[in-house]
Amino acid sequence: DGKHLQSGVINLVAVGLTQAYRGCQRSDYWFMPWSFTNHVLMWTEKPPTVEKLIRHYKDKYMGDIDACKEIYLPICDHVYEHWYLCIVNVV
Repeated sequence: DGKHLQSGVINLVAVGLTQAYRGCQRSDYWFMPWSFTNHVLMWTEKPPTVEKLIRHYKDKYMGDIDACKEIYLPICDHVYEHWYLCIVNVV
C-alpha cells in the first residue's frame, strides 16, 4: 500500500518487549529503541559519550550487563527506507 514502517512503531515494540520481559523478572534480553541506534550511527563532531548514552537509556531499556544474553538493535536504511534488526549475542 506504499506506507512505510515508522520509527515510533519500532520504539513502541521495544518498550512493550522490555516491559514484558521485566514483568517476568528478566533483563537478559535488551530491546533497544531506534533512537539509541540512531545516536550511535549518526556520530557528529561532538558525539555523546558512552556514559551519557547509558544514563539516558539504562533505566528504560537495559538491565545488568552480566546477565545480558542478547541485544536487539533496529537499524533504518534511510536511502532505501528499509529496516534491519541487528542481534548482538553477548558472551
